Amino acid sequence: MSRKAELTHDSILTAAQHVLHQHGVRGLTLDKVAKQAGVSKGGLIHHFPSKDALLLAMLNCVFEDMTVQMERHLAQEPDHGQKGRFLRAYMGVNLETIEQGIPSFILNLLELASVKPDLFQSKREFFADMQAKVENDGIDPVLATILAGASDSLWLQVLFGILEPNHPQIRTVHNRLIQMTR
Repeated sequence: MSRKAELTHDSILTAAQHVLHQHGVRGLTLDKVAKQAGVSKGGLIHHFPSKDALLLAMLNCVFEDMTVQMERHLAQEPDHGQKGRFLRAYMGVNLETIEQGIPSFILNLLELASVKPDLFQSKREFFADMQAKVENDGIDPVLATILAGASDSLWLQVLFGILEPNHPQIRTVHNRLIQMTR
């Protein structure tokens, strides 16, 4: 892909995130995205031949970002054989997501999971792999699953407005969860 095509592709994805945030999954149309991106509908279709292709590309961006974050946090974890290493990295990603600000379109992607579950089929393998790594991280698999779920609940509470991102309880709970992985 040429640099210009790559920039257009990225611009369309950014515009789609904006439209998704403004109008939700059902209100996202290729026309709205094209207008927001400043491209013709034909130009948009050149990059994303359907609404589902655009939504899937948006999902892929989220999962690629999650993978990069996980790799970065794993690289910061000492001793590759240490129990709980993967789980601590996973919880570190969750805390970082809270502290840096949860992207608003994530809520819309959760909506997408209920409206178009078939688009998430390819991502189920990603989640199954994450769960397997949590369960095989050298600590009791049930405890590891509980800890991962508790960590997930922190960013969900922020996402749903139950806790403010800078609430001191978030860091306190996170630190306790980290202690429980050792």
